[in-house]
Amino acid sequence: MNKEKVIVTTLDVVKNKKLEKTSISEITKKSKMSPGNIYYYFNSKNDIYNEVAHYALDEIKKELCKLKLTGNKNNDLFSLTKKLITFLEKRDEILFFLVSASGSSYLDKNLDAIKALGVYKQILLNDSNGNKDRKTMLKLRMFMSSLLEILYINEKEKKRNLSKEEIEEVC
Repeated sequence: MNKEKVIVTTLDVVKNKKLEKTSISEITKKSKMSPGNIYYYFNSKNDIYNEVAHYALDEIKKELCKLKLTGNKNNDLFSLTKKLITFLEKRDEILFFLVSASGSSYLDKNLDAIKALGVYKQILLNDSNGNKDRKTMLKLRMFMSSLLEILYINEKEKKRNLSKEEIEEVC
C-alpha cells in the first residue's frame, strides 16, 4: 500500500535527518513515488507526520499489549519497561521519530505521547476506562521523556543497545 510506504519511508528519512530538516522531496525521492502520488494520500507534511505518529504509537501499543501481566505492579512495570526499551532499540526509526517529534510544531497538539502513556498506564494499572490521573500521567511523561533521551543518546553516541544491567537500572 502506498500510504504505508510513505509512512515507513518518512520514518527512515527522519531517522537520518531529523523531523525539522526533512522535506517532501526527500520522502518522494526515497520512496520512489511522485509528489502527486504522495499528495493523493496526504495534504501536507504535517499530515504525513501525524500519520507517522499514529503509526508509531500503534506499533508501541501492539508490542506492549503482547505482554502477559502478573498483577504485581512492580514486576509488571519492569516487564513493560523492558519490553518498551527492547522494542525502541529494535525499531530505532520510531525512537528517533519520537525524540525528533517531541515539541514539534508539525504535529497535532492532541497527539503527543499522552496517548502512548495512557496505553502504558491502562496496561500497567488495568485501568480500562482510561482515567487520566494527573499525577500519574505527569510521572509517566517524565519517565517517557527520560527513557527516550537515554535510548537516543545511547544509540546515537555510543552506537549500542542497553545492557541487561542498564535496563534493570532504568526499570
